[in-house]
Amino acid sequence: TTTSPKNSIAVTFHLGANRLTFDALYNTRPIIKDSPMQFLLHGDSIRWSDMDIGKVSRTSWQQFWKPVWGERKSMPDVYNQTDISFASQDSPEMEIILQCRIYEEGFGFRYHIINYGSSDHITIDEENTYFRFTDNHISYPVPRPQAEYTGKCNLNAVDYPVEHPMTIKISDTCYVSLTTANVVNYSRVKYEPVINMPYTFKTKLAGPVKRKLPFTTPWRVMLIANSPGQLVENNLLSTTSIHRTK
Repeated sequence: TTTSPKNSIAVTFHLGANRLTFDALYNTRPIIKDSPMQFLLHGDSIRWSDMDIGKVSRTSWQQFWKPVWGERKSMPDVYNQTDISFASQDSPEMEIILQCRIYEEGFGFRYHIINYGSSDHITIDEENTYFRFTDNHISYPVPRPQAEYTGKCNLNAVDYPVEHPMTIKISDTCYVSLTTANVVNYSRVKYEPVINMPYTFKTKLAGPVKRKLPFTTPWRVMLIANSPGQLVENNLLSTTSIHRTK
């Protein structure tokens, strides 16, 4: 489990029964529950049952940074981070680092794919990251970029892939948006409703991704706020797009 600096957000990863899943809490309230995380690599799914957990490292970061443009002179960059190493000795040998970073404004995770067998490149056919919500919340979906957010419906009523950010009202004091950050040379993504899994969406790539190893995926991000206005003012997307060496 990793928590935000003031403990308002907690994300927990579970490895078992050939599945890697995650849960997310906001002010102790469950938002995401038992959500699978999976890749289709070269036509094969990652066999999480063959993976061993190696090093787990935790770090904290607290500073302000100055953007080169925009309305703000400086932005806070305060978070807790956990890096979890997974490795498989079975064919194909594989090493992945799952990185989770949690701010008070939300959280994001991404993967560092270190190696895959003897290949010097990797093809990601699908990145099936699931977001399984705990209730049939109100959502504000749009089918394409730059569309107006004029309609709303319950999660189970959405029957098409949703453009990001996908915004959901969890309660009168909790709003979330699913989106991405630091997308470089990677396929664009939408959020597709999952048949026979209520209140659940998964990432849907526009096409396969072929990259040279080692390779780092974009962030999969959930912004969290007490109001829609706070979502607009959220700093998380800017700070997760910073290129830094720690």
